[in-house]
Amino acid sequence: MKKLAMSLIIVLVVCGCVWAEDEFPLKNVKVRTIANVAEAQGEITNNSGQGYDTAIFKLYFYDKNNNLMGSTKIAIQNFEEEKTAAFTAVFTSSLAGWKSYSIQFDSGF
Repeated sequence: MKKLAMSLIIVLVVCGCVWAEDEFPLKNVKVRTIANVAEAQGEITNNSGQGYDTAIFKLYFYDKNNNLMGSTKIAIQNFEEEKTAAFTAVFTSSLAGWKSYSIQFDSGF
């Protein structure tokens, strides 16, 4: 039973991330790491079919073995349909050597 529940949780998390990447694609993502602090910058587009006064996302970065290196939340204000917005996210850990990222829609209103 525990294995089934864990499998379901993993599927839900993966599907949520895929949905976010389809509905809110990222582009021009760049990371700058200084000491043990990293800053990620990029652009996110709203292809969700609806606008938000505020949209909140969780941004994840992974190493070459797909191990999580860091995560943080970002908020985009006045995120209208089809709009592309710039974002900056600060991480309290180094992202040196990152290989991939994913984004998950957290909430919006």
